[in-house]
Amino acid sequence: MAYVGLQMLMEKLKQLINCNDNPFINHPEIIREKHQFHLLHQDLASIIQILCIDQHQDPHQLEKIDDWKKRLIDAAEEAQYIIDLFLSAVNTIYNENISLASKEEDIQPFLNLVDVRSSLQFFKVEFMSTKINNMELDSSPRPERTLNQSTAAVPRNSPGSKKLPNDDYCRDS
Repeated sequence: MAYVGLQMLMEKLKQLINCNDNPFINHPEIIREKHQFHLLHQDLASIIQILCIDQHQDPHQLEKIDDWKKRLIDAAEEAQYIIDLFLSAVNTIYNENISLASKEEDIQPFLNLVDVRSSLQFFKVEFMSTKINNMELDSSPRPERTLNQSTAAVPRNSPGSKKLPNDDYCRDS
C-alpha cells in the first residue's frame, strides 16, 4: 500500500464520515461506526503531518523517519483490511439475496479499530519521545572552554602561551 494506498484510505475515511447522499454509507451499521472512522482519520492525519514536517527539519534522521513511515503504512494496511471486511459484511448481510435467518445467525458486521489505533498512538508517543530526546541532546550544555573561548584564542603550545607552573605534578613518577 505505498503512499497512494494511504491517500486512498484517507479518502475512504472522509467519505465514510462525510458522505450523506450515499444510501450504503447511510446504513445504520455504518452510521453507528462513524465515530471510529473519524478517530482513525484524525490519528492518521496527525501522524502524517508530524512525519512530513519532521522530514523537512531533520535530515540526519531520514533512515529512522523511513522506518516510521513503513510502520505507518503497515498500520494503515491493517486498518484498510479491517474496514474492507466490515464494509463487505454490511453489504453481504443487507443484500437482498440473503434470508433473514442466515443474516442474524451467520454474519455479524463488526468493526474493531482499537488495536490499529493503539499501535498508531504507541507509534506517535515513540516518535515524540525520540524527538524530545534529540532536542535535549541538542540543547545539552557545551563544555565551558568552547563557550568562553574567543576566536582569537592562542593554542596551548604556541610560542605565546604560558606554561603552567609545576608541570611535573602531572607526570607519573
